[in-house]
Amino acid sequence: MKHFIFAILILASALLLAACSPMSGMKDDSKDTLPGDGILDDSTLGDRDGDGHVEDNGSSDGMNAGSDPAEDTGAFTTVKKVKDADDAVNFIGANVYSLCRDSLPVMTQTRVLSNDDMDALTYSTELEATDGISDVIVSESTLAGGSFSVVMLRTDGTNTEALARRLADGIDPEKWDHASAGKAAAITLDDDIVLVMGDDRQVDDVIRAVTTAAADVYDKVGEVRVVLG
Repeated sequence: MKHFIFAILILASALLLAACSPMSGMKDDSKDTLPGDGILDDSTLGDRDGDGHVEDNGSSDGMNAGSDPAEDTGAFTTVKKVKDADDAVNFIGANVYSLCRDSLPVMTQTRVLSNDDMDALTYSTELEATDGISDVIVSESTLAGGSFSVVMLRTDGTNTEALARRLADGIDPEKWDHASAGKAAAITLDDDIVLVMGDDRQVDDVIRAVTTAAADVYDKVGEVRVVLG
């Protein structure tokens, strides 16, 4: 009899512990979070809206992995006309760079220089005056040892050709501490001037992209002039 009562007490204790457990009555939802095949893998990570597609955040240089130049490209947006400095930055960062990503440095920075900062202007363009220049846009590699540069001058149209010659004649292919450019080419786009400097492949590919992109943005695209190499 004592053994029977002891067994009853043990069973009652076990039932009481099960009823008081914090896990009791909780539904296991883990299966609901798995994909249809029951396997959680990297293909589902980053699917923030649950549509089955992983969103692309874009690369660290402000250009995403998409190849359609009509789409936004990271920090830049394609433009149909270049009417101000912001449009010029976007023209380079989106319209042009979307066509030549494989030839670009890993990291680039595209910015507008202040016309009052002659030190920065002279370093980037070798120009010592800003007469006739509305804006100066520079896009260069941000990595040490890089020798890539795109300079774009927006002018008021009064002496565009003279400024283009001054820019071409004054470039310094060894302005970087530990690198030098092997080639440079320039082109005029209406009253704007673009000069590309880097290695042979970079210059050829980027200046070709400038010419292609400009056909849909500018009314008059000049001839490409190789000014170095």
